[in-house]
Amino acid sequence: MGMKVNRQYYDPEKDGFYGAFYECPSGSDKAMILMLGDAIDQRREARKAMLDAYGEALTRMYSLDDGIFEVLYPEDITAVVYSFSSEPEVISF
Repeated sequence: MGMKVNRQYYDPEKDGFYGAFYECPSGSDKAMILMLGDAIDQRREARKAMLDAYGEALTRMYSLDDGIFEVLYPEDITAVVYSFSSEPEVISF
C-alpha cells in the first residue's frame, strides 16, 4: 500500500474559499501559496472587450452570452505563504 497523505479540502460554502492542502509525507523545505480575493467581472462589456481583444482564439470556444465565459479581474487580494519551516507570511495587494 502507498504512503498515507494528510490532506485538507476547503469549500466556498463552508470555508469561504476553494482549495486543497496536501502535506508532504517525507517532509519538505518548500512552501504553499494561498491567494484569496474577488476575481470575477460579471459585466457584459468586460466579456465583449476580452473577446474583441483575443479574437478567434477565444471565439472558437466561447460566445459573449454562453454562460460559461467569464473575465477574471483580481482585486482585494491577500496571499498567504505557508512555509513548512517558518511562520506564515501575509501579503496584501
